[in-house]
Amino acid sequence: MLTGKQVRVRVAKNKLLPMYLDDSAHWRHLAGQLLAVYRGAVGRTRGEIEGELANFGGDGPQNLILQGLAKLLEDRCEYEIAADHPPEEIRDAVFKAAAIQRSQSKPGDPFDRAAVMAKAQVVLRDVDPVEHEVVVLFPTDREVIALEVEPLGTAPFFVNDDPQH
Repeated sequence: MLTGKQVRVRVAKNKLLPMYLDDSAHWRHLAGQLLAVYRGAVGRTRGEIEGELANFGGDGPQNLILQGLAKLLEDRCEYEIAADHPPEEIRDAVFKAAAIQRSQSKPGDPFDRAAVMAKAQVVLRDVDPVEHEVVVLFPTDREVIALEVEPLGTAPFFVNDDPQH
């Protein structure tokens, strides 16, 4: 779904018409390039995809249109954290250790994050401590991999449903 900033339309005869987007060869070309980026996204990190999209920069309204088209395509992607161990198990161990520590502390006691991570590490013997702290609990775009992209048809982005136009 687009943000309010990305939706720029005007109303004419009970129709919503895009303000900055038309059926020109320029927009068709850029839309095709964006489609190609997302069709090839599976197995790539979110950071790699965003890096490729940075090449599509524009000024003013053009940049808003590109961001909006990319957002619509991004919404069709499913991502997963790239980790050697299931992220759910790591989160479960960390949150259980935190709950135990919190239940055993007195009101006003400081939260000992290092102790929680150490207790979780006891449960997660075969997991690298850096992996469970950085990659799973605080993933960056370098660790988030595109798993699947909802099929993107060949239908054009632009459809003129007004036969008089």
